[in-house]
Amino acid sequence: MLPNGLRIGGGLCWKLARTASSSAATAPSRVTGTTSSPASSKASSRSSKHASELPTRQRRRLDFCDDHFGVLEEPEGPVNEQSRARIQVLSESLGCSLASATSIVMGNRKILDIRKETLMKNIGMLKSLFPVRDIMRHPEIFTFTFGMAEQRYRNLEECGIKIITPARVVRYADLMTQPAYSLKLSGLIAAETDAATHLLSFLDCPAGVRAEILSGLPLHHPISLSLAEVKRAVLRGYLAWRLGCSREEIDALVKKYPSVDNRSLQFLRHTIELLTNHFHMPCSKASILRNGFVLLAHPGNLEAQLSQVRHLAGGLDVRELAGLCPRLLTVPAENLIRVERLLQAHGVTPAQVQRCIRIYSLSPETIEARLQEISKVAEFDVRRECPRLLNLVYYASKARHRLELLSQLGHPAGGVSINVLSMAASDFARVFYSGSDRGRPRETAEYLAHLLGKPEAEDFMLDVMTGEWCTQTHAKRTLIETVPV
Repeated sequence: MLPNGLRIGGGLCWKLARTASSSAATAPSRVTGTTSSPASSKASSRSSKHASELPTRQRRRLDFCDDHFGVLEEPEGPVNEQSRARIQVLSESLGCSLASATSIVMGNRKILDIRKETLMKNIGMLKSLFPVRDIMRHPEIFTFTFGMAEQRYRNLEECGIKIITPARVVRYADLMTQPAYSLKLSGLIAAETDAATHLLSFLDCPAGVRAEILSGLPLHHPISLSLAEVKRAVLRGYLAWRLGCSREEIDALVKKYPSVDNRSLQFLRHTIELLTNHFHMPCSKASILRNGFVLLAHPGNLEAQLSQVRHLAGGLDVRELAGLCPRLLTVPAENLIRVERLLQAHGVTPAQVQRCIRIYSLSPETIEARLQEISKVAEFDVRRECPRLLNLVYYASKARHRLELLSQLGHPAGGVSINVLSMAASDFARVFYSGSDRGRPRETAEYLAHLLGKPEAEDFMLDVMTGEWCTQTHAKRTLIETVPV
């Protein structure tokens, strides 16, 4: 606990350090907007004195129940602009006073590191699960990554926890590592509830499969196994049946993607249904095991892609693109829309996008920065019409490293094709030692064909190129000098 802090409703708040004078006794409160009288101040003082005489445990209980955020401490020093922006977002999203929002932000500095859009989505999701009053008692829940609180809520619900509160979502790890027997003794799970059977009730597997999964658990699992271990056994048994593969293959998949073990069974079932019924991804060992990360896709996001995005890259169905690049299934729908608009604003053609569908998996900010970086380099800027332009954007870090390596050997930036800068490491090693770059003449020919507007420009270029060091910048300069406008 911070020095001079006062714990209120599970959060650290600031208490007013100044004593109100008699002239300011009737001034409006900064928190509630109401006026107070000297008599009320004396009553408050007497109640505070009485509370201080109570045992520590009772005082903590009183603090926990007090949720009016009416006692605040002045922040040390001025509040910067970033903090003011976050305070405004919290005040508008939660419908609370600026003083309450200030206490939340100043007591949980991690909120400042969260993007505004993510914070607002988190608050919207939390408001759909809990009353705002309960959320404000545990402001640390705002710092969770998007979707984590909802997934914890569903997992606790599936395990049979009777009443789920923000406090229990925050204590998720502690609850899931306890056996069902201990939680029944504390009253969190009903005495007649069997955790394994309750988990299976959220799945669509037949009775025979349920019996097989239950038979794989020890008879004393309510005492010997934690909730997390029981859930893990049920989840892996369900996946083995749903995908038609062995437990060993499921174990290998989870080892590669550990977050699959933490997935809500409701989310997992709904995600698989959407993948097989709407995105036409075959629910088989070959497709799912090869792209196990698709099991981490949020079903709500998949539905948003179907309803809001529909088409990308010049009219291609988003369901077809998901088959070409399954990674898109994990990209937020709003990001896909922003990337599409960004590429159009920079003049990127649908043909170029279709050559690098993976570009949609990058954030719009990253794409914007890399396109601007390309425009500052003359040798790269002339390649804006190259069909593989987005490969240079997608593999920017790899390309930058390889350019530094090649420049040490005296190779100019314009003398290297995009194919070399973005190819696999084994292929690059071969080109690096052999010195051959067959993609460079092709890129130059395609560029001149675009400038001349003639298909025969490719043959013309192949005839007149002066060797392997001809670059697109040199070709453009030569064309301007020799071809009259």
